[in-house]
Formats: sequence, C-alpha cells, structure tokens
Amino acid sequence: MPESCAKCKLKKREENLVGCEGPCGNWYHPECVLLNDAEFKLLHKSRNLYFICNTCKNKIKIVDKTNNDQFKTKVDDIESNINKMIAEVVTSTIFESFRQEIFQKLESSFVSVEASIKDLISQKLTTPSEPSYSDVANRSKFILQPKNTTQPIAATKAEILRSIDPIKTNINVSNVSTTRQGALVISCDNKDDSSRFQQIINTNLGDKYEMKSISSLHPRIKVTNMSEKFDDPILLDYLKSQNRSCFNENSTIEIIYTKPHKRNSKFFQAVVQVDTATYHKAMKLGKLTVGFDFDCPVYCAVEPRRCYKCWGLHHLASQCTKAEPTCPKCSLNHELKDCKSNTNKCINCTYLVANHNINTSVNHVAWDKDCHYYKRALTMFKNKIVPLPSQ
Repeated sequence: MPESCAKCKLKKREENLVGCEGPCGNWYHPECVLLNDAEFKLLHKSRNLYFICNTCKNKIKIVDKTNNDQFKTKVDDIESNINKMIAEVVTSTIFESFRQEIFQKLESSFVSVEASIKDLISQKLTTPSEPSYSDVANRSKFILQPKNTTQPIAATKAEILRSIDPIKTNINVSNVSTTRQGALVISCDNKDDSSRFQQIINTNLGDKYEMKSISSLHPRIKVTNMSEKFDDPILLDYLKSQNRSCFNENSTIEIIYTKPHKRNSKFFQAVVQVDTATYHKAMKLGKLTVGFDFDCPVYCAVEPRRCYKCWGLHHLASQCTKAEPTCPKCSLNHELKDCKSNTNKCINCTYLVANHNINTSVNHVAWDKDCHYYKRALTMFKNKIVPLPSQ
C-alpha cells in the first residue's frame, strides 16, 4: 500500500487512507475524495461496500453505455428478424387459406354460371322472343277529347270505364295517358282492338267526345348536301340500293319531304322516316350515298311537334285549344308580328317555373334550341321513339 495520497501526494498514516476498487487501484485521503468520518468508518467495517474514485466511475459509465448501445442494437436486430419471420409465416398461411377459398368459390361460380347459361339457352329455344320493333309499331293510338273542355280528366276516365269494359269486350289496352288539354291518349295492342274501342265509344258517347287517330311514331333522319332534288321513288331507290349496309329488305323507309337547303339553295335536303334499327345504322355511318353524291351528311331529325299558335309542343296549331295566340318572344297574348317588347320571355319555361318549381332561365324566345323546356321534351321524345339498339 502506498504511504501517500494519489490526489494530494501527501503522506499520512496507513489507516487513514481509502483504496479505490476500480481499475486505477489508487489510495486517497477520505477528505480528498469528499468522504466524511461516518462514511469512512462504514467502509472499513462493511465487507460489502466498495469505494470507487470519480475517474474510475467515469470510465465505467462510458464502457457501460457503449456496451448497452451495442446490446440494444443487437436486441433490436433480433426482434426485427423475429417479427419478419412471423410476418412471413402468417402471410403465407393467410394467402394459402384465401387461395383455397377463392378457388373453391370460383369453381362453384363456374358451375352456377354454366347451369344458368344452359337454362337461358333452353328458355330461348322453348319460349317466344321479345316483341320486335314492328310489333310495337303496329300498336294503335288515338286521342279521346271531351267536347266539354272544362270537364275534369277523372270524370272522363270514369265515364269511359262505365261505357267500355276491357275485360268483357276482350280489348287489350296497353296504355292510357293524359294531355295538358284534358284529353286521353289511348294505346291498344293492335289496330283491330283500337277500331272496336273507337266504335263502342262513338256509339255510346259520340255526342260527348271527339276521336282522332295518331299514326305510329318512327324516328327520322335528315340527308343533306344533295346536288339535285330527286323525286321520292328515285330517292328511295338510291337510298336502298347504294347504302345496303344501312338499308335492307326489312327496312321501313318513307320520304317526308325534300326541299332546298336553308343556307345554300343550290343543295337539297330530305327528311326520311325509318325504323329504329335503320336509324341507328344511319347515325353511326354519318354519311350516305345518293346518286353521284357520295358523302351526304346524315343528322337526327327527331323533333316533337310545335304549335305556332300557343308555342307549346306535341301538337299542331290546327289542334290547339287555346282561344288566343301567344307571343313566342314576350309570352303575352298577341302575334309575334305585333310584339313591341324589348324583353325575351319563354312561355314554356315560365310555365315550368310557376307550376313545377323548376329553377331555370326564362329570358329567351320560345323557339330557342337551348330552351330548357324544349331540350327536356326532346330528350323524352327521343327516348320514347328511338330506343337504344339491342346489344
């Protein structure tokens, strides 16, 4: 044991020194290492207490920290590897379970689909097909108008039902709708039923009602930029013989009119009424050949009727029940030629706003192509007479 203190280098009695149990092994005076008498005596009496100087304490802390960091890093690596192995095992197990379940469901679905296809084929072979367009077109419509224009529609329906019973008379009525003028539009499955219906009404209620037939509606196309005005039979022959991808022997085709083009009187345009299938083919082609005109553009000519008296739609001026004319510019009761207003106001859109609470602009003339009322009526009219082609 050294006789001097490692800190102050002064000699002192041996029993008054305390030894460091750390790496340095030096001896120190108690007061040099800030030990009081009680702590010094306790160190000498107890075998389980050890003194370590501050220098050795700092070295031990650095060593412990380094070892702890390395240990923590190794533990984190081990934990990460364990988690990765667990995730791979769990994922593999779940995937295998799902794979088996999916294959089982696919197999059962294929069996079900196969059975459904077989049933569908069997039904198609044993049951009649859906009604064709020609079957629908053969349905007959007529308008039943009470002579008393103030009569409620409910009273009209009740009186017609008392006079003719569709079950007893075996007349197939497919649809009954109403018009804004208080009339009924009655559709029968065929012309014979329609004729019998009208005959019974004429016999029993001829003094109270007027009847007008409605021809079956067909879509129309407009063929433009023809360099010559052809007679109807010649134009029909050109359309059928020169456009066989569009027209065939079963096509319904009728020339409505042919007249000079509005913008260029040297060219002509024709409105042609056709069946639904032919309409879609012509619209898809976009152009037809007529004589030596090989690229005559084709446009949709489906448009509801317009009354030039009240400027409503779906009827003509000759059928209008309004007492006074309506101005299509300002909506007042006078002719367009007599209008002195500087403000445009559509009578039809005004009706929508007032009676159906539809928020739309009314500041336009009644014949405007962007009129909300007109566009709405045109869409409904097209959907009614130009159904989409079957897939």
